[in-house]
Formats: sequence, structure tokens, C-alpha cells
Amino acid sequence: MINVLVVDDHPQLNQSLCKVIRAEGHRAISVASGEDALALLAADRADLVILDISMPGMSGIDVLRALRADPLTAALPIVMFSAKADSALRQQALELGANDYWVKGETDPALFCGILEKLVRAPAPAQE
Repeated sequence: MINVLVVDDHPQLNQSLCKVIRAEGHRAISVASGEDALALLAADRADLVILDISMPGMSGIDVLRALRADPLTAALPIVMFSAKADSALRQQALELGANDYWVKGETDPALFCGILEKLVRAPAPAQE
């Protein structure tokens, strides 16, 4: 069982992702802001974070930077999850240490949890 934190400001998307993750026997928690994600991760452990890029307040990129800068979360697998199929944004996220970048609506739900499990088992990305 893996513990997944879903961070997105859209409640229906949070519920849908959590439902898929839980149906596969994993634990899923969701929050609606970057600030809430950082607070939760300071108090509770997650094995993986699914992180929206575009959120009011603290963006997903800001959260990614904060998580990579903290020794306690520097190696935490992070999947950026965005409605934007923007190659420059994808490249930026990967350069900042995201493990993967998924475009909303393009990820096959049948493969979703298998991909998450592989990310949790994979070695952390090299930091420059």
C-alpha cells in the first residue's frame, strides 16, 4: 500500500483521483492548496505526491521547489498534474525535480496506479 497526497484546487478531480487510488488498495489524501500540502507533509508522511501546477496562491511549481529544498521531502516522488500540455512547463517541472508530468485527461486510469507504484519504487531523480 502506498500513501498518495493529491494536491489540486478542483474538489471533483481530487475525489476522482482518490477514488481510483483507493480502489487499488492504496491510501489517498487530498488537499486544495500548496500551503495545505506543505503543512500536511510536515506532519504526515506520503509516499508520493500528485501536484497540480495551476492553483491560486502557491503554485505547484512553488510547492515543488519547496519540497525539493527540504531534506525530509527532497527524494519524495512528485508527479506534476496539469491541464496544460506545455512542453516548456513540462521541461521546467522536470528540471526542478519532478519525477513525471501528466496532462489531465491523457492518463489512462487503468494504468494510473501501476505507474504510481513504479514511481514509488524508482530511485530519486539526480539533483543538479
